[in-house]
Amino acid sequence: MVRSLIRLEQGDHGFHPDHVLTLRVPVGSLTQPRPAGKDTRPLQIAYYHDLMERLERIPNLRAIAVVNNLPLSGVNTSVPLKGPEGATVLTSTRTISPQYFAAMGIPLLAGRTFTDADRTGAPEVAIINRFLAHQLFPDRDPIGQTLPGEAGPGAMVVGVVKDSGQAAYDQPAKVEIYLPYTQIVFGAFMSTIVVRTAGDPLTIAGMLEKEIWAYDPKQPITRIETMNDVVADSIWRPRFSAWLFSILGALALTLTAAGVYGVIAYTTTLRVREVGIRIAIGATPAHVVGLVLRDAFAPLVIGLLAGVAAAMLSTRVLTSLLYETRTSDPLTYLAAACVLLGIGLLAAARPALQAAQSDPLDALRNE
Repeated sequence: MVRSLIRLEQGDHGFHPDHVLTLRVPVGSLTQPRPAGKDTRPLQIAYYHDLMERLERIPNLRAIAVVNNLPLSGVNTSVPLKGPEGATVLTSTRTISPQYFAAMGIPLLAGRTFTDADRTGAPEVAIINRFLAHQLFPDRDPIGQTLPGEAGPGAMVVGVVKDSGQAAYDQPAKVEIYLPYTQIVFGAFMSTIVVRTAGDPLTIAGMLEKEIWAYDPKQPITRIETMNDVVADSIWRPRFSAWLFSILGALALTLTAAGVYGVIAYTTTLRVREVGIRIAIGATPAHVVGLVLRDAFAPLVIGLLAGVAAAMLSTRVLTSLLYETRTSDPLTYLAAACVLLGIGLLAAARPALQAAQSDPLDALRNE
C-alpha cells in the first residue's frame, strides 16, 4: 500500500502541478444575473477576459488561464461525439483560455493552441488529446479534421496535446476535447483561474484576491489551493488506506517478531545442556553456534514460505486499492521476510552465544 501511494503521488498525471495556484471563481450567481430569455454567455466571456488582463499585471506570473473545471477535481463535463463505428461517445470536455496548457504544463504534441482570434463568430475550433486523436483519426493527421458531432459537423481540430488526468486519479486517460471559452462557456459555477508562478504560488495568493475584488467586490472566491493540493485531495482514499494498512502491518510485524523471538530463544535455551556436552567433548564455540543457527534456520524458512503463500492468496482483495503495484510485489515480500528471518536468527544466536562462551561444567552442574 505504501509503494502504491508513492507511485500514485509521483505518477505522471499529464501535467506539472509544481508552482501552480488555483482559485475557484464561479460567475453567474452574484456578479452576472441570469434574466429569463437572455443569453448571458457574452457577459461571462467578457468578464473573464477583463479579469485575466488585470491579473496578468501581477509580478512573477508565468502563465494564467481559466478553465471550467480542474483535472482530478471530481467534476467533469462532456459532449456527445460519434465514435469510429457511429456509436455515441460522451467525451470529456473543458473550456479553457489560450494560456491553459502553459499554466498547467501540458505539452502540445501537434498543431497550435488557442489564440484571441478564436472567438464568437469565428470558425469553431478544438484541441483534442492524443487518446481521442488515435480513436478518431488512427491513419491520418488529425490537424484540420472536423470532429464528428451528433448534430452534424463540429469544430475543426487545430491541436493535439498529451493525455492528462480527468475527473479522478483511478480513471485512465480517455477521450478529451478542449474548447476555447470565448466560443463556448458552460459550467461557469465551477470556473477556476489557474496561475503558474516563478516561485512559491501561495506567496501571491493575497495579491490575486486583492486584484479580483478590486475588479468586482462581489466576486466569490470559494477555494484557493495549489495544484499539488488538488492532486493530494484526489487521492485521500488511497492515502488513508496506506496509513491504515501501514499501522496494522507494523503491529502485525511487531507481534510476529516478538513471537518468533520468544519461541526460538526459549527452544535454544533448552539446549544449554547439549551445548555444554558438545563443548566438553571438544566442539568449538563457533561450531556450536553454527549448529544452533542451522537448526533454527529450517523452521524459519518453512514458516516464511508458508506465510508468503498465504499472503499472496489473501492480498488479492487489495487489487482494487493498488495503483501500478501488484499484490505480489517482490520487494515488499523480501523486506518482510528479511526482517523476520533476521529476528529469528538473532533469537537463536543470543542464547547460543551465551551458552557457548560459558564454562561447560557450570552448564552441566545447573542441569
